[in-house]
Amino acid sequence: MAVLEHDTNADLTQASTYITADATASIELWFIPGIMDMLGKTGALSGRVEGKMYYIDKEINYSY
Repeated sequence: MAVLEHDTNADLTQASTYITADATASIELWFIPGIMDMLGKTGALSGRVEGKMYYIDKEINYSY
């Protein structure tokens, strides 16, 4: 922060920062992909099933 303030003459205590990111995690379903797919369609799960894989997608927003 000190280098940024020195190089830009900006007061970082007066500047806001905002970050947004998308993340996806997956796990292989070994025994019950059909049940997980059914639960996903009912809205009981926040992810989705594709074949034998279960995917969770999240959007992360952070600011200060």
